[in-house]
Amino acid sequence: YETVLLHKPTIPPSLMERRWLKAVLNDPRVQLFDLDRSRLDEWLADVDPLFTEEDIVFFDQFNNGDPYEDATYQACFRSLMQAIRKKTPISFDYRKGDGKRKHIPYCMPEYLEYSAKNDKFRLKTSGCSYVTDVNVSDMYNVSPATDPSSRRRSAAQKKAETQAVYQTLD
Repeated sequence: YETVLLHKPTIPPSLMERRWLKAVLNDPRVQLFDLDRSRLDEWLADVDPLFTEEDIVFFDQFNNGDPYEDATYQACFRSLMQAIRKKTPISFDYRKGDGKRKHIPYCMPEYLEYSAKNDKFRLKTSGCSYVTDVNVSDMYNVSPATDPSSRRRSAAQKKAETQAVYQTLD
């Protein structure tokens, strides 16, 4: 964690600000950002949260939101965030709507979009003609992608080797 503040605050946070911070930290989506909460939890131990999830009622939100506590989901989300920040291509596996599994060998993650109505994060991509957005909850493996030109080169090398074998058999 790196602060964006240029100068150290001179006024300590009020009780209301501390209660608000504790409420925000109780949101399950905060776990996605891999914060070291040990010092914050210790500092806020004697404070009640300003509100809880039960205090807020969403009347137009679906009930099947993303599984924010799931370790696989968190790992995929963090890998996506890192790839977006560094502007590096990824490959990933995901489950399609019909339940079939699909592998995307190369795409560029552009940004993550959050839908409050669906309570889901979606990845927006480029560089892949058949997948432009994917629900993060449908992903189960995200990794850095290899350069697509090197894949083409190795395919060309394999074709040349196969042709060489056929020539020696003739």
